[in-house]
Amino acid sequence: AKLAMHHGLLKFLTTAVCIFAAFSAVYEYYLLDSDIFIDYLELSAASATWLLNLIGQNVERIASGWGPITKIIWAEDNSRLVVVTSGCDASVVFATLLSTVLAWPSAWPSRFVATMVGLFVMYCCNILRIAGMLLVDIYLPNHFELFHNWILPNLLILGPLLYFIVWTQLSGTHPNQTETASTF
Repeated sequence: AKLAMHHGLLKFLTTAVCIFAAFSAVYEYYLLDSDIFIDYLELSAASATWLLNLIGQNVERIASGWGPITKIIWAEDNSRLVVVTSGCDASVVFATLLSTVLAWPSAWPSRFVATMVGLFVMYCCNILRIAGMLLVDIYLPNHFELFHNWILPNLLILGPLLYFIVWTQLSGTHPNQTETASTF
Protein backbone atom coordinates (compact mmCIF):
# COMPACT_ATOMS: atom_id res chain seq x y z
CA ALA A 1 0.00 0.00 0.00
CA LYS A 2 2.84 2.41 0.83
CA LEU A 3 4.60 1.60 -2.43
CA ALA A 4 1.46 2.48 -4.38
CA MET A 5 1.23 5.73 -2.43
CA HIS A 6 4.74 6.69 -3.56
CA HIS A 7 4.46 5.37 -7.12
CA GLY A 8 4.58 8.85 -8.62
CA LEU A 9 7.68 9.81 -6.65
CA LEU A 10 9.45 6.59 -7.65
CA LYS A 11 8.50 7.24 -11.27
CA PHE A 12 9.93 10.78 -11.01
CA LEU A 13 13.18 9.55 -9.47
CA THR A 14 13.59 6.74 -12.01
CA THR A 15 12.89 9.10 -14.90
CA ALA A 16 15.32 11.71 -13.53
CA VAL A 17 18.08 9.10 -13.14
CA CYS A 18 17.50 7.84 -16.71
CA ILE A 19 17.61 11.37 -18.16
CA PHE A 20 20.77 12.11 -16.16
CA ALA A 21 22.40 8.91 -17.43
CA ALA A 22 21.38 9.63 -21.03
CA PHE A 23 22.75 13.17 -20.84
CA SER A 24 25.98 11.89 -19.29
CA ALA A 25 26.41 9.30 -22.06
CA VAL A 26 25.77 11.84 -24.83
CA TYR A 27 28.18 14.24 -23.13
CA GLU A 28 30.92 11.65 -22.68
CA TYR A 29 30.71 9.97 -26.09
CA TYR A 30 29.52 12.74 -28.43
CA LEU A 31 29.96 16.23 -26.98
CA LEU A 32 33.21 16.10 -25.03
CA ASP A 33 36.03 17.50 -27.19
CA SER A 34 33.70 18.03 -30.17
CA ASP A 35 33.72 21.29 -32.11
CA ILE A 36 30.47 22.29 -30.38
CA PHE A 37 32.05 21.64 -26.98
CA ILE A 38 35.15 23.68 -27.85
CA ASP A 39 32.95 26.52 -29.12
CA TYR A 40 30.97 26.38 -25.87
CA LEU A 41 34.16 26.61 -23.77
CA GLU A 42 35.40 29.52 -25.88
CA LEU A 43 32.04 31.27 -25.47
CA SER A 44 32.26 30.70 -21.71
CA ALA A 45 35.78 32.15 -21.58
CA ALA A 46 34.73 35.11 -23.75
CA SER A 47 31.69 35.75 -21.53
CA ALA A 48 33.78 35.63 -18.35
CA THR A 49 36.36 37.93 -19.94
CA TRP A 50 33.64 40.39 -20.95
CA LEU A 51 32.17 40.33 -17.42
CA LEU A 52 35.55 40.88 -15.77
CA ASN A 53 36.36 43.78 -18.09
CA LEU A 54 32.89 45.21 -17.45
CA ILE A 55 33.63 45.40 -13.72
CA GLY A 56 36.95 47.11 -14.31
CA GLN A 57 39.40 44.23 -14.44
CA ASN A 58 41.90 44.37 -17.27
CA VAL A 59 41.87 40.81 -18.61
CA GLU A 60 42.57 39.14 -21.93
CA ARG A 61 41.41 35.84 -23.39
CA ILE A 62 44.14 33.78 -25.01
CA ALA A 63 43.40 30.59 -26.95
CA SER A 64 45.96 27.87 -26.43
CA GLY A 65 45.97 26.75 -30.04
CA TRP A 66 45.46 23.10 -29.11
CA GLY A 67 42.46 21.34 -27.71
CA PRO A 68 39.68 22.88 -25.67
CA ILE A 69 41.81 25.19 -23.53
CA THR A 70 41.46 28.96 -23.26
CA LYS A 71 43.24 31.15 -20.73
CA ILE A 72 41.89 34.31 -19.17
CA ILE A 73 44.87 36.38 -18.07
CA TRP A 74 45.02 39.45 -15.85
CA ALA A 75 46.93 42.01 -17.91
CA GLU A 76 48.69 43.54 -14.88
CA ASP A 77 50.29 40.21 -13.88
CA ASN A 78 50.08 37.42 -16.45
CA SER A 79 50.87 34.83 -13.79
CA ARG A 80 47.29 35.44 -12.54
CA LEU A 81 45.09 33.40 -14.84
CA VAL A 82 42.27 30.94 -15.15
CA VAL A 83 42.37 28.07 -17.61
CA VAL A 84 38.96 27.30 -19.11
CA THR A 85 38.85 23.67 -20.21
CA SER A 86 36.70 20.56 -19.76
CA GLY A 87 35.68 20.56 -16.15
CA CYS A 88 34.76 24.24 -16.43
CA ASP A 89 31.70 23.34 -18.49
CA ALA A 90 29.28 22.70 -15.58
CA SER A 91 28.02 19.53 -17.28
CA VAL A 92 26.89 17.96 -13.99
CA VAL A 93 24.97 21.13 -13.16
CA PHE A 94 23.24 21.08 -16.55
CA ALA A 95 22.52 17.34 -16.29
CA THR A 96 21.02 17.78 -12.82
CA LEU A 97 18.82 20.63 -13.97
CA LEU A 98 17.70 18.84 -17.15
CA SER A 99 16.94 15.57 -15.43
CA THR A 100 14.97 16.99 -12.52
CA VAL A 101 12.96 19.63 -14.40
CA LEU A 102 12.13 17.35 -17.33
CA ALA A 103 11.16 14.44 -15.07
CA TRP A 104 8.88 16.53 -12.84
CA PRO A 105 5.25 16.04 -13.91
CA SER A 106 3.91 19.15 -15.57
CA ALA A 107 2.70 20.26 -18.97
CA TRP A 108 5.44 19.87 -21.58
CA PRO A 109 5.42 23.53 -22.66
CA SER A 110 6.00 24.50 -19.02
CA ARG A 111 8.84 22.01 -18.69
CA PHE A 112 10.42 23.33 -21.88
CA VAL A 113 10.27 26.96 -20.71
CA ALA A 114 11.54 26.03 -17.24
CA THR A 115 14.40 24.05 -18.78
CA MET A 116 15.46 26.84 -21.15
CA VAL A 117 15.31 29.48 -18.40
CA GLY A 118 17.15 27.16 -16.03
CA LEU A 119 19.93 26.39 -18.50
CA PHE A 120 20.45 30.10 -19.11
CA VAL A 121 20.53 30.83 -15.36
CA MET A 122 23.01 27.98 -14.76
CA TYR A 123 25.18 29.18 -17.66
CA CYS A 124 25.29 32.64 -16.09
CA CYS A 125 26.15 31.11 -12.70
CA ASN A 126 28.99 29.18 -14.33
CA ILE A 127 30.31 32.39 -15.94
CA LEU A 128 30.24 34.02 -12.50
CA ARG A 129 32.17 31.01 -11.13
CA ILE A 130 34.85 31.25 -13.83
CA ALA A 131 35.19 35.01 -13.34
CA GLY A 132 35.21 34.51 -9.57
CA MET A 133 38.11 32.08 -9.84
CA LEU A 134 40.24 34.69 -11.56
CA LEU A 135 39.26 37.32 -8.98
CA VAL A 136 40.28 34.92 -6.20
CA ASP A 137 43.59 34.25 -7.98
CA ILE A 138 44.21 38.00 -8.25
CA TYR A 139 43.13 39.13 -4.79
CA LEU A 140 43.30 35.99 -2.62
CA PRO A 141 45.89 33.80 -4.36
CA ASN A 142 46.62 31.78 -1.21
CA HIS A 143 42.98 30.65 -1.19
CA PHE A 144 42.67 29.76 -4.87
CA GLU A 145 42.69 25.98 -4.37
CA LEU A 146 40.04 26.24 -1.63
CA PHE A 147 37.76 28.29 -3.88
CA HIS A 148 38.55 26.32 -7.05
CA ASN A 149 38.07 22.86 -5.54
CA TRP A 150 35.46 23.40 -2.83
CA ILE A 151 33.66 26.70 -2.43
CA LEU A 152 32.78 27.72 -5.99
CA PRO A 153 31.91 24.23 -7.30
CA ASN A 154 29.65 23.57 -4.31
CA LEU A 155 27.94 26.92 -4.73
CA LEU A 156 27.40 26.08 -8.39
CA ILE A 157 25.90 22.70 -7.48
CA LEU A 158 23.39 24.45 -5.22
CA GLY A 159 22.12 26.33 -8.28
CA PRO A 160 20.13 23.56 -9.97
CA LEU A 161 18.92 22.27 -6.63
CA LEU A 162 17.50 25.66 -5.66
CA TYR A 163 16.12 26.14 -9.16
CA PHE A 164 14.44 22.74 -8.96
CA ILE A 165 12.82 23.63 -5.63
CA VAL A 166 11.45 26.84 -7.15
CA TRP A 167 10.29 24.89 -10.22
CA THR A 168 8.40 22.35 -8.11
CA GLN A 169 6.55 25.19 -6.40
CA LEU A 170 5.79 27.08 -9.62
CA SER A 171 4.66 23.94 -11.44
CA GLY A 172 1.81 23.43 -9.00
CA THR A 173 2.21 19.68 -9.36
CA HIS A 174 3.58 16.75 -7.43
CA PRO A 175 4.53 13.26 -8.66
CA ASN A 176 1.95 11.65 -6.38
CA GLN A 177 -0.92 13.64 -7.92
CA THR A 178 -3.07 11.80 -10.39
CA GLU A 179 -3.41 14.85 -12.66
CA THR A 180 -0.72 17.29 -13.73
CA ALA A 181 -2.50 20.60 -13.87
CA SER A 182 0.19 23.23 -14.13
CA THR A 183 -0.06 26.75 -12.81
CA PHE A 184 3.25 27.73 -14.43
